[in-house]
Amino acid sequence: MHADPQPRDVFGAVGNYNTVFQGPFFVDTTPDYVRADNGYQSRNKVLGATLNMDLELGDHTLTSISSLLDYKTREIVDVDFSGISFLDGTNLREDYRQYSQELRLASPGGEAFNYIAGVYYQNAKLDVQDFTLFNATFLALGAPFNALGDTRNDRDYSQTSDLISAFAQGELSVTDQFRITAGARFNHEKKTGSRTLAIVQGPLNTFNPLVVAATFRALNIEAHSISGKLSEDSFNPMVNLQFDATDDLMLYASYAKGTKAGGFDIRSNSLPTSTTVAKPGAFMFADESADNFEGGLKYKGRNLAFNLSVYRTKYHDLQVNIFDGTLNFNVRNAAGAKTQGVEADFRAAIANGLTISGAIAYLDFKFTNFTNGQCYYLQTPGAGGFCDYTGKRNALSPKWSGNLNLDYVTPISSSMKVAFNVNADFSSAYIASANLDPRTRQDGYAKLGARLALAQIDNQWEVALIGRNLTNQRILQTASSMPLATTITRNAGNAYNGIVDRPRTIAVQLTGRF
Repeated sequence: MHADPQPRDVFGAVGNYNTVFQGPFFVDTTPDYVRADNGYQSRNKVLGATLNMDLELGDHTLTSISSLLDYKTREIVDVDFSGISFLDGTNLREDYRQYSQELRLASPGGEAFNYIAGVYYQNAKLDVQDFTLFNATFLALGAPFNALGDTRNDRDYSQTSDLISAFAQGELSVTDQFRITAGARFNHEKKTGSRTLAIVQGPLNTFNPLVVAATFRALNIEAHSISGKLSEDSFNPMVNLQFDATDDLMLYASYAKGTKAGGFDIRSNSLPTSTTVAKPGAFMFADESADNFEGGLKYKGRNLAFNLSVYRTKYHDLQVNIFDGTLNFNVRNAAGAKTQGVEADFRAAIANGLTISGAIAYLDFKFTNFTNGQCYYLQTPGAGGFCDYTGKRNALSPKWSGNLNLDYVTPISSSMKVAFNVNADFSSAYIASANLDPRTRQDGYAKLGARLALAQIDNQWEVALIGRNLTNQRILQTASSMPLATTITRNAGNAYNGIVDRPRTIAVQLTGRF
């Protein structure tokens, strides 16, 4: 499979960025939906196989699920995200194989108490290699950057993991209207990981290796080798209460604990204990856990369906991946974060063939204790060169978001019908970069779309005219600083790259079913 190029756009030049990146090193920072880099290629091969078997044991059912997954990824990436041949041709290779086996026993069902229980085992192996090329273009720059010309850093990562878990869940109907569901899962996981990084000089680079190594250290990159092991246990309980207030209205409340396993940073470029780079890298990170409380209601009447939920989730040791402002992304644990909010959605039939539906969400997300965040451009760092995110809202977390849809379907003959839809997606403002740089703020927006279709009455064929983002909103989906920007400008300039949503598009869709 070949993946399409990432729709990255460069924007927001500040300081002397546009002065430095001129002439043969010109970078177009006009926000114009035009990709500024030199391309992206991805080839993926996936092999998956699953065997399901059921065995009846009296009134119970024993289920066996055996799965094998194998995938290989080969990518060539322009990781400087610009038209300059700085880091073009970076080669990424990833090989993964996983085997899993699950056995579960289910009760007959239809009783006052129903349950399911089982065990799960998974073995996985991951090998990753990437070769970051610093092209000969660097040789034309002044010192010290010319020492990077015709070099590469070769990184190898290997990981093996074994997971075994046991789980059980039961539902008790206390009355015809009141039900209690409770369950838990216990996980035990072991992982081993290793990472090496070597700096290799090509034939065009004649600099003293000590000079080359020192120049890479200025980019927070240094040759290293590291390995480690971790063993984790987690216990994740859940309980859910449901009460049928009427035939149409159900009230519920729930608690659940979730865990994301810890692991090793695959692509960090230096040791976490390094004293020779300005911003040390990362390797081992701890597991992440969350406690979630939720309550709400579900209503389904003849012409109206309505759902409302209120939730609060508290994260412990939240795992985050943050760009350090030069070339490197490091995985770290934020000490804590909290999300809470309200979500509602509805669907109503307001006339024959005419329905209206929509959803709205309010989100409050704050880091409750995160003192080692990466600083954004020109932000004054605190202790250890980090910035304090405590009390701040996370990236890509708008306070308000939602959608509204109007659908109309009517027959125009005994064999054909017309369908019309108009829709709007809306969001309040948010920050698009993981380091919370205010220069990557996405203002609030409303994105409009429409669809007009002529179809066979039984949907055997359809011709549709589709319009998306009809008001041509520029919507930034994610963003980060341009690699090497602050380094080459000596911290006097910067620019940003991001993935933006498509501008206004009009399409014709033909559908046939056989």
